Amino acid sequence: MEYYTISRTDTGLQIKDFPDAVKVIAINSPEAKRLADLSLHNEDLKFVDACLDAIGATLNQGNYSNLKILIQKANVWVVSEFDALCERLTSELEKESYSRLISREALTYQVPSVADISHSRQTKRNKGSAE
Repeated sequence: MEYYTISRTDTGLQIKDFPDAVKVIAINSPEAKRLADLSLHNEDLKFVDACLDAIGATLNQGNYSNLKILIQKANVWVVSEFDALCERLTSELEKESYSRLISREALTYQVPSVADISHSRQTKRNKGSAE
């Protein structure tokens, strides 16, 4: 599981470790959504691990050890799933021609504004749910 520094430019997004990249493309598939979910799970597990370390002195050693092992095993699974999915997506993208890749939609990022605070995001999962 690797992370790259991304910055906004006048023409879109630039990945620091790939200065010659022509374009950062959007991938709007269920697999891409799963990849984003796994990345967030990894961050959640790092946070939980840090919280467990912070409160470890208040737990008996057995409980602390069991929770620590659970977090570690969950994180190993998440990273393994993330890496396998990256390999599958990379393999699929490498099969596409350069012209087809360059014609794909560019990845965009819009910073939320103050006006957006009072609105919930609408996704397939929560459309129609009570706000």
